[in-house]
Amino acid sequence: MQSFNESELIHLGGRTFRSAAAVTMEEVHQAGFDNVSLDLMYGFPSQTFNSWRCTLETSVALMPNHLSCYVFTVEEGTHFHREVTEGFIKETDEDLQNIFSEITNE
Repeated sequence: MQSFNESELIHLGGRTFRSAAAVTMEEVHQAGFDNVSLDLMYGFPSQTFNSWRCTLETSVALMPNHLSCYVFTVEEGTHFHREVTEGFIKETDEDLQNIFSEITNE
């Protein structure tokens, strides 16, 4: 899922939108699946503390059995690497990513 914020999903190049993900989770539960997990990403450029907290709250409300939260890293060869290298965006500061981690562990 990565995020439940539409503009963040678009920025990340995601194809799944918030409303579709929520409906899919409901359908998965109704179909009787008993082991459902969500993967989220935090600390990427343009993400705010409020949007991350909202993504966490939305995710928990969907009642997955497991929630994985991964810190965003800029990998060589990706469009984010090119954007950072060319100065279009700044890589998220490590201290800021640590604060996102603290919110995640609350």
